[in-house]
Amino acid sequence: MFVSNQQKIRNTLKDRWSKIVPMLELQIGKLLQDRMVPEDILLRKETLDYYLICPGRDETEVSSHTERLAARICEKIFCPDKLLEDLQINLYIFPLKPTDFESSSGIKHFIFEHEDSEGRSMTVGRHNYASCRPEHINNKLVRQISGLRSTCDSFFLKLSPMPEKDEDLLPYRSALARIAEATKIVNLTIGKILDGHAALPAGNSVPKPVAVAAAPASPTTETKLQNELAATIGEHAELVYFPIWDVKKQLVNSYRAAIVRHLPSETVELNSGAETDIAAHLIDWLLIQKTQQDNIDDQDGGDASAFVLPLHINTLLSAQHFTKIELRLKALSIVQRKQLKIEVIGATHNTIFETIKKQVAKIRIYCASVCFRLPPGAKPTANFRKAGVSSVGFHVADLLNEKSNIEKEIEQLAMLSEKYHLSSFVYGVDSIAEAALSIGSGVNFISGHTVGNALEIPWGTLPFEVESLYARVLSS
Repeated sequence: MFVSNQQKIRNTLKDRWSKIVPMLELQIGKLLQDRMVPEDILLRKETLDYYLICPGRDETEVSSHTERLAARICEKIFCPDKLLEDLQINLYIFPLKPTDFESSSGIKHFIFEHEDSEGRSMTVGRHNYASCRPEHINNKLVRQISGLRSTCDSFFLKLSPMPEKDEDLLPYRSALARIAEATKIVNLTIGKILDGHAALPAGNSVPKPVAVAAAPASPTTETKLQNELAATIGEHAELVYFPIWDVKKQLVNSYRAAIVRHLPSETVELNSGAETDIAAHLIDWLLIQKTQQDNIDDQDGGDASAFVLPLHINTLLSAQHFTKIELRLKALSIVQRKQLKIEVIGATHNTIFETIKKQVAKIRIYCASVCFRLPPGAKPTANFRKAGVSSVGFHVADLLNEKSNIEKEIEQLAMLSEKYHLSSFVYGVDSIAEAALSIGSGVNFISGHTVGNALEIPWGTLPFEVESLYARVLSS
């Protein structure tokens, strides 16, 4: 694993590069050590150049493992820092024989004399790290199957030892038959949970394979959504969540659904509110599917967090487009609705308030609260509260596009929101200066890369203090 593209960073940072390298080595080394199993061996050849030996894994397993490691390094260390985000990791994977690593000296001699280019190679950077990350685990599914298997275990634990007398065999066999029937039911239930994957009933032998053409595997809901995202926007797009910081409670307790594009120049948020070349209703349709997929009923009480779903006002105004989304909203349970906040975006200065009021009433029954993203220059008024809106705010990208006075807009937002008993939010906060301005003005909710990078799935309720904003700056 070799950190490449260093020359460009060296030219930018000049003398500071030599001070940053030890910090990078410390962070990379810690991350690699945390992801190693006891059998793995980590060697440092030279600065930012490492060898990881993985006994017991074949080339395919090692390729997958090291790609995920490289993706995590890019996500956690390189990409959060604008100065380092162009760094990449070059991977070279090649096989070793058991005799090559019988001793430490043998390992070093073989490894350091080996030509990296002989093995399988790959480069991981900000342009492709998202596709190399570990797949999302459906924890709800895991818990369901684990619970059912525990039920089977409890059946067998209650079974007494096999009797020695013949007269006691009849009730014992009867108990075995009941357990076999119960296990069969549990197996079939697991099969249904796994979306039609056949579960073998208890007591049946494995049938011999029949030579028939294999039917194509049914794609999972998550795969279908990813395919639809790629077809609608492109392979470079990703459905994510931005953590939202509740400043007064000092918690991250809600997550804003968004679509980001990993472009060669930078990563941009597609549904920031600014006009794009993708129709609003297509973006909204992808986001409602994502939030419905991840918003489950059985979140633990201590980990429960809210989902913020942005919906464009043009989608709400279109009966054709909103009907499809409304069917998804209607399918949400009461628990899921309590965990959902809907944010109306895309309104302009020409949008009359009666229109806003009608659209808020249309969606209010499906969520815990309705937020409203203001266009630049707009001011909170008492009418928002009367219409059923609980929170108003800006996205920094909108303010930048309109070349607004960001400081004035945010200060005015916080002051008027408090006056009219509304919560205030500022999203897209990607610098410490913007975060400090928002905090000092009295904004209630802040989101953006300064608070946390985009996530594949929400992490529940987490403590987040003011000092957390400066942790990255202090560490560097």
